[in-house]
Amino acid sequence: MFDLNFPRQFQNPTGHKKQNKAERDRISKRNYAQRNREKHRQWLKEDSSSNPLKYILQKARARAKRDGIPFDVTEEDFDHLPLYCPIFPATTELG
Repeated sequence: MFDLNFPRQFQNPTGHKKQNKAERDRISKRNYAQRNREKHRQWLKEDSSSNPLKYILQKARARAKRDGIPFDVTEEDFDHLPLYCPIFPATTELG
């Protein structure tokens, strides 16, 4: 096997850092999206139209992370909102 007295960078014969399962899954999904660009775009379009709140929050979370702003809003925070406007006779829609 490996001699534990060697520096850590020389213990991995491939020279690559070990990846955990989450990293491998992320890379695999990214590669699939790149290989099947049109199919992936169609899936994103359908998925985002079926659950727009998920994508609104996802984009807001990314902006907050980029700008260093704490973000703890979840989909459950919007469960209490009414489906109709109490002031104007209209239904509310996301998107």
